[in-house]
Amino acid sequence: DADENSASLVSRMAISDDQRLLLIGLSDGTIKCINVLYQTSDNQTSIQFTKRWRTSKIRDGYTPIFQFSALEFVHGNDRQHQFIVVTEELSNPSPSSVMLMDAASDSPTNLLPPAGIIDSDDMYITCATTATNQQSDDGTLTLLFGTNVGKLGLASISSTSETAEVQFIHHPLLDEVDDDGVWKITHLNWFDSQSIAMGLTRVIIDPDCQDDEDDEDDPNEHQANFLIGTQLDPSSWEWTELGDVVPFFSVPKGGRHVFHTSTLSCNTSTLLLVGSNVGSDVAILAKQNGAWDIIDVEEGNQMSCPTDEDDEFLFLMGLGVVMLPIPGMKRWHPFPTLASTDGSLTGFVPCHEILGEQFFSRVLDGVA
Repeated sequence: DADENSASLVSRMAISDDQRLLLIGLSDGTIKCINVLYQTSDNQTSIQFTKRWRTSKIRDGYTPIFQFSALEFVHGNDRQHQFIVVTEELSNPSPSSVMLMDAASDSPTNLLPPAGIIDSDDMYITCATTATNQQSDDGTLTLLFGTNVGKLGLASISSTSETAEVQFIHHPLLDEVDDDGVWKITHLNWFDSQSIAMGLTRVIIDPDCQDDEDDEDDPNEHQANFLIGTQLDPSSWEWTELGDVVPFFSVPKGGRHVFHTSTLSCNTSTLLLVGSNVGSDVAILAKQNGAWDIIDVEEGNQMSCPTDEDDEFLFLMGLGVVMLPIPGMKRWHPFPTLASTDGSLTGFVPCHEILGEQFFSRVLDGVA
């Protein structure tokens, strides 16, 4: 639509569990909320209302540029229209802003405790996610968050408390102490009740490097590491370290590597799709013999972004899985969808080499 936000870029999107509310995070710090309904007469999609909240103010005549490190609805019936948002200002680097908001509200009230989640001058939250199924008798919200110093934490947030109860979770990279710098957690996905996906990155500064103003790429080394944690009991986690998972290109100056993930369900387990914002390929991860590993896909059948008209690689902007009905069959099938830097969407049809497409298709809640 031609409005004040028409020049802003989409940074992140999220949809509520009931499929009615769509959140769109824009690069100027604005969050747009669209309520989508289906008309009963002709089954056409219509927009009932649109709300906007600005997470920042225009300063000194310019609008800051923001990146949404997290934007997702809280799972669970008692909070299904509340959402967590983590924004980072790129035009003026500063600690990220973390908010819990209610899409049913007309005012952008932060529902997090007044004291915040962590109280530290050197550590701040860089990304966050919520449990796949929030179930609590007293309405307590469980939030998983990552920080700029590589610490991973669980926060229990009560609607009646002014503080959050925080418990930090140990992971292997916390023990990696060297001169290359600390790891920063940039991606989290709590993809089932006992498993989380965590992406980290760090930049190794080369003190002898001569900066070339004509080169758009960062001359420093960017490292990425992807971990999957499985909770064994309330205080114990088992970790699988998988490295960068997919190859990535040079990171532009002022940029950073960030993972994208989405789940792909099949008849035996849940698979995990993994890509990055500075790469074109998407890998498939599966838990085999008790350990997570990358599945070898036949050459030419891998998921990846297309190339442009000049045969240049496009980068991954987003990753999701859409469930659609199979024509003529009473089954649904998942279609992984990749959003690329040219604004295009590319869909794929997963197929098992022996069992075929039926390995992924299923009856969804008995609906044909």
